[in-house]
Amino acid sequence: GRRVILPVYGNRARTFDCVAGGELVEFSGHEARVVFAAFSPDGDRVVTSSDDNTVRIWDAATGREIIKLAHWRITGSETQTRDLQWIQFSPDGRRLSTTSTTRGLELWDLENGGQRINDQRLPGTHGIYFGNGDLLATHSDRGAEGAYGTELHLRSAYDGRLLGQLRPEAGMIRMAVVSPDSSAAALLDGTDLRAVSVWDLDRGELKAILRGHKAEVEDVAMSPDSKLIASASGDKTVRIWHVDGGRERSTFPSPTWVTGPKIAASPDGETLAVVDQRLIPSGAMLDLKNGKRSLDLSGRLWMSKPGGERVLLTDQGRMAIHSSADGSFLNLSANRHKNIK
Repeated sequence: GRRVILPVYGNRARTFDCVAGGELVEFSGHEARVVFAAFSPDGDRVVTSSDDNTVRIWDAATGREIIKLAHWRITGSETQTRDLQWIQFSPDGRRLSTTSTTRGLELWDLENGGQRINDQRLPGTHGIYFGNGDLLATHSDRGAEGAYGTELHLRSAYDGRLLGQLRPEAGMIRMAVVSPDSSAAALLDGTDLRAVSVWDLDRGELKAILRGHKAEVEDVAMSPDSKLIASASGDKTVRIWHVDGGRERSTFPSPTWVTGPKIAASPDGETLAVVDQRLIPSGAMLDLKNGKRSLDLSGRLWMSKPGGERVLLTDQGRMAIHSSADGSFLNLSANRHKNIK
């Protein structure tokens, strides 16, 4: 799309024009810092969440608030401890899924004023839509008890009904990614912090354990054709693996990132953007065919949906948009926005 939305200082969010580079619409009404913002699939609405423990739906064209969900707020407290963990529109835009440490997974009917769909508490602090949006995969990050969840739950995206589950032998699921064709899931779990577990979603069976990294794996991504997995580790390497068989295809060493690497694949699966999220925000575009770095990047990776055509980076009020195909600069690198977080 042409627009991007980002949280900005002053408890607000704002849309920007990716082509012309200008500011478009501001979304104001939260009582504390906005920590998440995203467009609906059709681009007509925006969802935001904040440290005030509310989720709000807005008209993307006018900035008008449409729905406010506030049942995570602590009644009678002047300060709020952020509880919300994950928010996402369903692929058809009719429902919203949220997860929190205290209330777990909740589904909301946006066509009926934001009424909650599931009555019972469903565990989970992170979720992934898959199977054409009919299914949800959920797992729990560190919650109030300080422990990771031990199962990946496969649920109906319409009512939250449990359809199946994956349980790694060592438990402790830190991260889960589902392949675009919904056939496999890549898990970072307690089996080996330096490895990636690959599961067959149709059979509910472990397919392979990808081992080779010398330090903890920090991020994992699937190629758009669901044939390859990329893993980024604190050992300063990105490794590419075949989903079928788990064979390693290639390794890319680089001193660019030190800790907290995040990765995003291009639509054709031939290029990766790798950005260090924790220390000096920097990274590179990697050509998966020849292993060369096509471009050095500077900034924090804010937004890049799987298979997206753009990579958005921010650093000290500067925003830059690059092509995920070759890393080429597209817009906004010369503009400074003092309010961008």
